[in-house]
Amino acid sequence: MRKRFAEAEAKGLSVVCVKAGDVHKQLGLVNQVPNVVRVMRQYLNEALGDFIAKEPPSGQGSDVIYVYRLPRP
Repeated sequence: MRKRFAEAEAKGLSVVCVKAGDVHKQLGLVNQVPNVVRVMRQYLNEALGDFIAKEPPSGQGSDVIYVYRLPRP
């Protein structure tokens, strides 16, 4: 996650959208989507303006999308 934030900040972006399924695939994981979502959720900080763009009722799934504000502290 930190690498993704750093790359987005270097491009001058003010937000970065992260989809759980994309992270899962990029890391080459198998059947680990719940763990990916858990880690992504740990980075959410509403005080910074982060928010959930898409999340199923279960709160889990490859289509979960979180939006993180940049820069990160």
